[in-house]
Amino acid sequence: MPINGQRVEKLREYGLTEYEARAYLALLDLGSATAHDAARVSRVPRTKIYAVLDDLHGKQLAEIIPERPKRYQPVPFHEYLEAVERAQRARLARIESDKGFFGGQGAKPRAVAVDRAGTFHVLKGRRNVAQKQNEMLGRAHREILATGSQWAGIRLAHSLPALREKAAAGVAVRVLCPVEPRNLDPLSAVAEVGVVRHPPESARLPQAGPASILLIDDREAIVCHHVPDDEHIFQGEDVAMWTDDSAIVAELRGLLEERWDRSEEFSVRVEALSGTLLAPADAEAPAARREARQ
Repeated sequence: MPINGQRVEKLREYGLTEYEARAYLALLDLGSATAHDAARVSRVPRTKIYAVLDDLHGKQLAEIIPERPKRYQPVPFHEYLEAVERAQRARLARIESDKGFFGGQGAKPRAVAVDRAGTFHVLKGRRNVAQKQNEMLGRAHREILATGSQWAGIRLAHSLPALREKAAAGVAVRVLCPVEPRNLDPLSAVAEVGVVRHPPESARLPQAGPASILLIDDREAIVCHHVPDDEHIFQGEDVAMWTDDSAIVAELRGLLEERWDRSEEFSVRVEALSGTLLAPADAEAPAARREARQ
């Protein structure tokens, strides 16, 4: 699609910068492109084109094709507008349901489940995934349920301010991940605002170490494969799928609840770890005393 001032201004009405609008129009014109080609057609400086394309991906207006060199493919603008429309409708629905909240009418009514096909989005790159997860946390009204590896517990602790704010607003926070010496301190902080449990081996999914699931209010979920699975917040080639499909979210809920029911309380796991950590020191004590006498 040729780049002209009218199209650029129309895109800017929906929150895009001029560089983002020009790069997006270039992708529409090319179909898919490398950063080099996108910079050439859009006339966005090469020093800025990668950041601009990553921002388009973060706004779900571009998909990353993992080739060498990396290529970018535009998401049809009507799909982006439909997502914006759904978000606005959801916000209006929440406003409508909140009207009687302070009028002595009791708790807010729960949304009625609708039998419909939901939306699916694929995200790539840990920074984009983390941004999406933070957006989801901000939308939580009833419950936050997260599960993952021991590294997921460390990464989740970086969202502690958001978790603390949601817990203070009455949102239930539940976290299910292996409690190990390396993540004991951050999970202890999370346990102050929610419930943390440790899944024994029998409750862990085969080959599920580097994967995590975040479920919000039975409304939306994101499943992520962390590459690599480590403590970094933004560095990683993660790939994730976000959805608000009611059937998929319900299935994930059932899976997580089954694992939750077989898990151990945080305090029980901490006590077991304390015994494990003290054992080596106790075993070395006699040798140390012998050396001291010599």
